[in-house]
Parts: sequence; C-alpha cells; structure tokens
Amino acid sequence: MLAIEKATGKTPPELDIPPVPRGSSLIIEAFDQLHGTRPSGGFGISPIPLSEIVAWQRVMRVRLTPWEIETILRIDRAAIDELMEEK
Repeated sequence: MLAIEKATGKTPPELDIPPVPRGSSLIIEAFDQLHGTRPSGGFGISPIPLSEIVAWQRVMRVRLTPWEIETILRIDRAAIDELMEEK
C-alpha cells in the first residue's frame, strides 16, 4: 500500500486511518514499545508475554489498569492475526 501511495501520490483508503481516540495514547505507546519485545518463536510471531508488560511498567514507572493491559493484549492478538493473514 505504501508503494502505491508513493508511486501515485494518492493515499489508498486502507491507509487513511482515523486518529487515535483521545485518552488512548498511553495504550498505543505501550503497545508500540512492547511490540518490539515479543520473543521470536520458530513457528511464527509470538504474543507479547505478560512478563514483558510487567517489566515495561516497572522500567517506565507506569501503572496500567487491568483494562489497559487487556486492551494491549487484544490489540496484540489483532496485530498477530493481521500479520499471519498477510503471509
């Protein structure tokens, strides 16, 4: 999609993503940082372990609510599903 955008100068509708809802930037930032910490398994992408979320909170001095943690895990599952579908 990015190649199409670059070649045509027009953004495909799939890349026209609405802004992040107000108040959810911490969740998106946490997911983005945690995304890079997931272990690599020999059988494809692995989910972000809870231990990494606990460690991230400790390092960043942030205390996520259970709802925020569950939201990050759901975003992670959706991202994995999307990545696996692309393959």
